[in-house]
Amino acid sequence: MRKLSLFGIGALLILSIYLLRPAGELPRSAEVACLSSAGQFQRFGAPPPAVYGMGLMYAGHIRETGSRMLPGELPPVFRKAKAALQAYGDSDLVLPDAAAVAAALEAVEPGLGAELQQGQGELAPLVDYEVELGLVLLEAVSVAQLQRPDFVPKLGYFVANDFTARSVAVMGEGQVNRLDYWAAAKSFPGFLAMSEHYWQPRHSDVNSALCITLSTWVNSELRQRAPTTELLYRPRQILALVLQHNSLKSLEAGTLILTGTPSGVAIQTPLWQSRLAALLGLDRYSKLTALQRRRGFLAAGDEVVVEAEWLGVVRTRVRPPQLASSLVSDITTEN
Repeated sequence: MRKLSLFGIGALLILSIYLLRPAGELPRSAEVACLSSAGQFQRFGAPPPAVYGMGLMYAGHIRETGSRMLPGELPPVFRKAKAALQAYGDSDLVLPDAAAVAAALEAVEPGLGAELQQGQGELAPLVDYEVELGLVLLEAVSVAQLQRPDFVPKLGYFVANDFTARSVAVMGEGQVNRLDYWAAAKSFPGFLAMSEHYWQPRHSDVNSALCITLSTWVNSELRQRAPTTELLYRPRQILALVLQHNSLKSLEAGTLILTGTPSGVAIQTPLWQSRLAALLGLDRYSKLTALQRRRGFLAAGDEVVVEAEWLGVVRTRVRPPQLASSLVSDITTEN
């Protein structure tokens, strides 16, 4: 009995060392030349031809989600449905109901939505907030141009809230087309809240970036705050990544790119929990069940404010789901 106890203690010790061991070295922020505040604001006009988002662009966010970025690994890039942008400036966000969540999953993986509705019951969307610095292309950009070391893309900057239905995104874990789930999770109507204006710098160069602090408040509680100098890539590199990931030769003028969110989101998963889940072989269904018990996701009545200092502020009021909801993403038709 004593030997068994000693064995058990030893096993727990080994398990603790495995789970709590330090994470590997996280990616380092890009070295940038900070833009001066000299420039001008312009109002957005026509709807964008395309909207792209990027994930795991801040070391703090990589750490808080228990994610890993191997040396040389590129960040996730996904295409967001244009329907996510319903209005510029302050707006309402109507929470997708269970039927809309199931329909979004069905569009990515036929049969999954119906399966989850039967097994999970009421499918909550688990909506998360994500303050982000946005880029708007003021001129078309091609791969050939970006291959020139002296090429300076003409960009505008804005602040945005890239909302995410985590119940949809988590179902992509372990799937080959994981980013299709991410795209669907971020493409419900109203899931892109952004400022009415963008700012265009007067002067910039190949290493230029806007150095500004991003913040998020939920019902006046500060949830996120970080400087954009912690971004892992410069704007010029970000354009190249979007083109490479989507196998494109060029991006049209007016294209929007969301550059990722810093730490402080609702779906925080310590690294030890991610390791334990992998050790136990928990599948995506188990992870969704666990996620449904979490607190911190947005609820009807909440007000979310994202800010980027002098660049702008965007307020979003969260509304309850509508009956007979038609909040189904058209992401599959855009890709």
